[in-house]
Amino acid sequence: MSNNCFVCGKNNSDGMKVEFVLEDKKAYSELILDRRFEGWKGIVHGGILATLLDEVMAKACIAAGYEAVTTNIETKFKKQVEVNEQIYLEGKVVKKRKKLLYTEATIKINDKIHVKANARFWIKSKL
Repeated sequence: MSNNCFVCGKNNSDGMKVEFVLEDKKAYSELILDRRFEGWKGIVHGGILATLLDEVMAKACIAAGYEAVTTNIETKFKKQVEVNEQIYLEGKVVKKRKKLLYTEATIKINDKIHVKANARFWIKSKL
């Protein structure tokens, strides 16, 4: 983890500065994405959403007690996410196998899934 992380780093002047809650193999956050993160007019860029999902899954790995890096990620966009909407972002570790953690994450608006992802993380070390 770095204080210069684009998503959560407090020292990155261009970063998002998202704050996460970590608990028992899970991480979550609530936030609003403004027009700086727009792709199509009024819609949050898909790359930003995938970045947030990757980060919340990485934080879930930390909540599970591991420092780990993404080996692969699959993202499914079910509904668009409009700018200036409050989103709920959640990730969790669902399985550990040897040196890999398997994770899932969602972006919800009003309890409806708009984007979901799953990923594998390679364990660098135990925290």
